[in-house]
Amino acid sequence: MAAHYVRVESLPMLPGKLPVVGHMPRLITNFAETLLAARERFGPLFRIDMGRIHDLVVIADIEGMSLLSNRQASSDVMAQAGGAVLADSILTQDGPPHWRLRSVMQRTFSPRGLDMTTVGGLIAEETQRCITAWRPGEAIHVHRDMRLLTLAILFRMIGCETQDLGEWTTLFSRLNLGALPVPGFPLLATRAQDQLHARLRTIVEGLRRDGEDGTLIGKLVHSADDDGEMLPIDELVPTLRLLVLAGHETSAAAAAWAMLELANHPDFWRRVVDEAATIERPPQTVAELEQTPFTVAFVREVTRRYAPIVGTVRRLTEDVDMLGRQLPANAVVLSPISMLHLDAGLFEDPMTLRPERWLDGGPAPVNGRKLERLSFGLSGPHFCLGYHLALLEITHLVVAVAQRFGPEGRTPSLRGAGLPRRFTFPFTRPMGKADIWIE
Repeated sequence: MAAHYVRVESLPMLPGKLPVVGHMPRLITNFAETLLAARERFGPLFRIDMGRIHDLVVIADIEGMSLLSNRQASSDVMAQAGGAVLADSILTQDGPPHWRLRSVMQRTFSPRGLDMTTVGGLIAEETQRCITAWRPGEAIHVHRDMRLLTLAILFRMIGCETQDLGEWTTLFSRLNLGALPVPGFPLLATRAQDQLHARLRTIVEGLRRDGEDGTLIGKLVHSADDDGEMLPIDELVPTLRLLVLAGHETSAAAAAWAMLELANHPDFWRRVVDEAATIERPPQTVAELEQTPFTVAFVREVTRRYAPIVGTVRRLTEDVDMLGRQLPANAVVLSPISMLHLDAGLFEDPMTLRPERWLDGGPAPVNGRKLERLSFGLSGPHFCLGYHLALLEITHLVVAVAQRFGPEGRTPSLRGAGLPRRFTFPFTRPMGKADIWIE
């Protein structure tokens, strides 16, 4: 049966939008739940207003993820969606420019590439420095600590001294404002972007001058494309900006949720402690992740339940058949990743944290797509290059905490406070202090 052509304006619009900011006040704390309710009411195709993009077609079905690797859709609209946060980065590119940059980065961020650098040692050193400061009986501001930890790891990877951490975090916090549709925020974000680029350019030029130093970023800066040419500095700098921003915000949020859920589930904590006791050290390479199957499954389940990225947008370059409808060229569409993680049609009992769903092969693939990578873009040209690094960072942290406190018979606790509420845009992170205690 031929798909029925629809005009974008004929699709139902989620009610309750406000001038300028659209539905953002609601989406910023309940993104996935709001879209699930809208799908129940309108079906899998409807519109929302996200402030920066006022007519956004939501494809509330996993089939929409196919557009991530489809030549019928362009990533150029990501710059409009993210403002200075995403501008000029690999996420806004398609075709030869994207493939050229990605091919170079992929060699560095593949499991083999990660194992050939010093990144595992950096993760171990900074993780130990972080958790050594944790004292039994004292409140641990877990999201704050995870932000500082992941930033310290990334800054050491790019050659920054960690004593400059405060200045960098201030600039990245201002850059994040560019994703929000509030007057004045884009200007602050653009100024922060300019300062970040100047700092990153100095680092890249120094690495090019002094030679590879064995770090992940040193390897990236000296990698060549298929023609044997190193990437221009003007292409590397925006990519490094995105790497540090997305890498620390998403990993920090997921790591914080992992610690909060261990405090909320003593049974998970016991299994992690028992597993950690069987190995000499926390994993420092992607290959060593095989030593801790339950902990890896737990981390994957945390990133499912609290998907760090809410979704991704594309602009259709031609008419596209989707779910029995034909969407017109130039329509801007959203694949709501965090909503799909809570879809009962994809995951049994999706609101419940169940690490075992990832053991023994994990959930059955849907249309050939492995669901464990849903948070990271599934597969194809826009699959997240930081997938293996994030998995290694968070698994290492969980095992390190278990090896430090488990033998003493201690356990993380929420002291009856329950899990904190969430911000769900631009990253899914805990609200407030998000405290835990080691009892």
